[in-house]
Order: sequence, then C-alpha cells, then structure tokens
Amino acid sequence: PTKINFNKNPLVIKVGKVLENGKLEKTFDENFKVNVLYYSNKVSFIQSIKIKASAKTKISGMVEYMVCNDKLCLPPTKKSFSINL
Repeated sequence: PTKINFNKNPLVIKVGKVLENGKLEKTFDENFKVNVLYYSNKVSFIQSIKIKASAKTKISGMVEYMVCNDKLCLPPTKKSFSINL
C-alpha cells in the first residue's frame, strides 16, 4: 500500500487521516496467491490541515509507493515532497 509520512511542523495540524480518492479494485493474484487491492489509472491522496498562524510555512514529507503490471512489480519507491502554504 501507498504510505505518506509528513515531517513535523509546529504551525500545521493534520485533520483526520489521508483520504484516497479513486476507483479501488480487488483481484486475486495468481503469482502471489492472495487478493490484491489497487487503483487503476488515477488516484488522489487528500490530507486536510489547519494552519496555526498566518505565517508562511510548508508541509513536507515522503511518499512510498509501488507499481505493478500483470507480469511484475517494481521495488517500492520513495519520493519526497514539499508544498508551500
């Protein structure tokens, strides 16, 4: 599963959990002999936040994800992100 980790920022409060917005699909994988969940084509991950002060700040962190097709899965990939608020 995709993981999103946020760096601590004393000016930013996360509200709730990260929401996944996309078409979640489930299929039995013959290679692994388990049911797998995945999003096909497109998914959005949404995190609501509150900012404690009217100062300029940012929210940053790391996204870890994996991509697969019907033949193989690539190793998990980590990408950092930073969004100015």
